[in-house]
Amino acid sequence: VTLAGKGFSAKAQVTFGGKDVLSVNVLSPFVIKVQTKAHPAGPAQIRITNPDGQDFVSKQPFLFVLPPQVDKVFPLQGTDKGGTPVVLWGKDFLPGAKVFFGNKAATDVHVVSPTAMTVRTPAGTADAHAKVRVDNPDGQSALSAQLFKWVDDSKIGPKPELLKLLPATGPTSGGTWGLLDGKNLQKDAWLILGVVPAATTDVKDPAVARFVTAPSPVTATVDAIVVQPDGGFGLLKDAFKYTDPSTLSPAPKIVGVDPD
Repeated sequence: VTLAGKGFSAKAQVTFGGKDVLSVNVLSPFVIKVQTKAHPAGPAQIRITNPDGQDFVSKQPFLFVLPPQVDKVFPLQGTDKGGTPVVLWGKDFLPGAKVFFGNKAATDVHVVSPTAMTVRTPAGTADAHAKVRVDNPDGQSALSAQLFKWVDDSKIGPKPELLKLLPATGPTSGGTWGLLDGKNLQKDAWLILGVVPAATTDVKDPAVARFVTAPSPVTATVDAIVVQPDGGFGLLKDAFKYTDPSTLSPAPKIVGVDPD
């Protein structure tokens, strides 16, 4: 961490939240570089104390955050040509995070929430495996326990076909229940709306899947993508519209049933 100011003594001491740091390097009376120790997540006040007893506490606290955690990668295989949509679920993903399959950078990285992100795979060598790494912009990283496998296209089944979504609109707050009509849907396939993975996807048969939308950060008309466990995927352009909840009519409500 770099601290900028003035009046720093060559032997100044620095604490974060009342705890000493690992190292202090006073570069000049105006700049100090420090290396923090492990610290519980949350804000911590920075205090600089000169040997003569004068000190200063920063008005803006330093925020310690937890490292990311990758709990699930889906799908676990995709074409060696790259470009397979992949959903990562976990914890403490930060905006601006980068994702790597082995040492290869993923593309189209979208941190949807602290617990979900979507990416596109890089190209790889058929039958090669790689762990998935998430690098948060604060320097903390996490590796998946699961391995992703690149495969030849001959090992991927028929491409799923998306015909329509009912309803084709819902609030950005999420929670919309819907049906997806399609073809060649595999069990455990997952729906992505734009860059937002659905909260749930339940494939009833190769032609029908139920889904529940997750919250979206923006109002927009988005493409629908279905990703299969074998790495195949299909797309329907402009299939779903996320709307502002404040513009919708009141939700339906049942207040009685006759006869009961």
